[in-house]
Amino acid sequence: MASLAVWHLLPLLLLFAPHGRGDTTADNVELRQRLAEIQRLLDSSHGQLEGVHRRLLAQNQVQIQWEVDTTAAIDVVWLILCGFLGMSIHVGFAMLKAGSCRVKSVQHVMLMGLIDICVGTLVWWIFGWAFAFSGPTNPTPAGPYSTTPSSQVKGPWSVFAFKDNEFAGSKSFAGHGFLSTDFEGGQQPTGKIAQWFFEWTYAVLAASIVSGGVAERAHFRSYTIYSLLFNLSIYPIIAALTWGGGRLASMNIPGVVDRAGSGVVHITGGIGALVGAILCGERYERWEDMSAGERVRTTPELFVPHSEPLVAFGAMTMWFGWYGLTCGSTMGLVAQGTGSSVLAAQIAMNTTLAAVGAGLISTILRTAIKKKNDLPAMCYGLVGGLVAISAGCGSVECGTAFLIGISAGVIYVMFSALLKVAKIDDPPDSFAVHGACGMWGLICASLMDWGRGFGTIHGLMGLKCVGYPNCIGLAEGNIFAANFAAMFAIIAWSGLFSLIIFGILRLTKMLNYVEDTSIDKNRHVPIKGYNFGIPSATEYGLHSI
Repeated sequence: MASLAVWHLLPLLLLFAPHGRGDTTADNVELRQRLAEIQRLLDSSHGQLEGVHRRLLAQNQVQIQWEVDTTAAIDVVWLILCGFLGMSIHVGFAMLKAGSCRVKSVQHVMLMGLIDICVGTLVWWIFGWAFAFSGPTNPTPAGPYSTTPSSQVKGPWSVFAFKDNEFAGSKSFAGHGFLSTDFEGGQQPTGKIAQWFFEWTYAVLAASIVSGGVAERAHFRSYTIYSLLFNLSIYPIIAALTWGGGRLASMNIPGVVDRAGSGVVHITGGIGALVGAILCGERYERWEDMSAGERVRTTPELFVPHSEPLVAFGAMTMWFGWYGLTCGSTMGLVAQGTGSSVLAAQIAMNTTLAAVGAGLISTILRTAIKKKNDLPAMCYGLVGGLVAISAGCGSVECGTAFLIGISAGVIYVMFSALLKVAKIDDPPDSFAVHGACGMWGLICASLMDWGRGFGTIHGLMGLKCVGYPNCIGLAEGNIFAANFAAMFAIIAWSGLFSLIIFGILRLTKMLNYVEDTSIDKNRHVPIKGYNFGIPSATEYGLHSI
C-alpha cells in the first residue's frame, strides 16, 4: 500500500514543486533535494514490494505443497482402508474354516489361523517385504516425463523398477529405510509404510489357506514351523518374481497379469494346502466303506460341517473384505492416474458379478448331484468366483466378469469332486476354491483381456492399453506366456518347498496328532470350543464333542 501511495504522489510532488523566477541555482538545489527524497521513498517501496512478492511466493508454495500432500494423503488413506477391509477376510476365513470342521476341533482350527497371522506378520516385517519388494532395482526408462515410448519398455507400468537379480530383494529388512531424516532432524515418512501394510494382508492370507487343507490333523507345533517357513521362503519369493519386479514381471512387455492375487496368493496357498492334505492323510474313518460316487454325493454324519451358519457368515464376510484386495490393487485413487477411481469402481462391479455367478452355478450343480440344497457349496463357490476374478479384475468388462464367475463355479465343483474321488481330505475345500480357481483366474486374465480383440493388450494398465497411444497386440506382447509361466512357476515353487517341509515333519513323526479323539479336549484349555451348560450337545445338533 505504501508503494502505491508513493507512485500516486510523484506527479503531485513534481507539479507543486516551486519553480520561482529568481535564483535558478537555489531552485535547482531544492529540486535535487526533493528528487533525492522521492528516490529514497521509491527505494524503500521497492524493498517492501520485494518482501510482499516473497511472501506471496511462499504462500503459493505452501498451497502447492498442500495440494501435493492432499493427493498423497488420499492414496495413503485408500491403501489403509483397503488393508482394513482385507484384514476382515481373515475374520471370515476363520469362521468358514471353523464351521466346516467338527466341533471337537474348532479351537484348534481357530488357533492355527491366528498363528498364521501373528507368525506371518513378524516374518513379513523382518524378511518378507525385503525379499518381495525391495531393491536393488533397475528403473525402466519410461515415466511420466520420459520421451521413451512405453511400448519399448518391458513391464506393465509406466513407472516401474525391476530387480537387478530378477529374483529377490536385499534391502529394507525390518522396515529399514521406511523413514528418512531431514536436515533438521525430523522424520520424513515414505510411501513404503502404507504399501507394507496393504501388501501384508495378501501375505498372511496365503498362509491361512494352507491351514484349511490340514485342518483337524496337523500338530500345532509342526504347523507353526511350516507357517514360519512358508512366510519366509515361499510366498515372499513368489511375490518378488511377480509383483516385486522379478523375472516373471520382466519376461515380456505386459509381464504377468495378476492384479489381486489369483496366482500369487491363492495358487501359492492352494498348492500348499493340497500337499499338506495329502501328507497329513484323511481324518480317521473319513472314507470308510464308501464308493467313489458315495464320496462325492454324501458326507457321513460325523464329518458334516458342525456350524453352517458360521460357514455362511464367514463366506459373506470374506466377500465384503474382498473389495479391499481387488479395489485396493489400484494402489491409489489420485496419484496413480486420473482413471484410478473409475477403475476401482469397475473392479468393484466385476468382483460382485463374479461372486454371484460362481455362487449360483455351484449351488445348481451341487443340488443336481445331491438332490438336495447344499449351503456350503454356495459359500465355497462364491469364494471361488472371488478368487478367479482377482487376476483380471481390472482388465475385463462386467459381462466377462460374470462369465468368469460362472466358469469358476464349475471349476470348484469339479475339483472338489475329484479330490473326494482321490480320497484327499480337505474339509473347507481349500485347494478346489483357491488353487483350482486361482489357476483358472490366471488363464482368464490372459484370455479375456478387454483389449480390442487380440489387437491390443491392457493387462495391468487398466483403462489404457499397453503402449498407449501406440497400443501393442499379441504379436509384440505375449500375455499368455507370462501368465502360464507364472502358473507353473508358482506351482513348482510352492509345491516343492511345501513337500520338503511337510515331508521332513512327517518323517520325524511331528506332522500329525496321534490320537483320534478330540484335539480340543486333549490339547486345549478349556476342553470344549462351546459351553452349552448342562444339556447334552446332541440336543443342539452338535456331534463328536
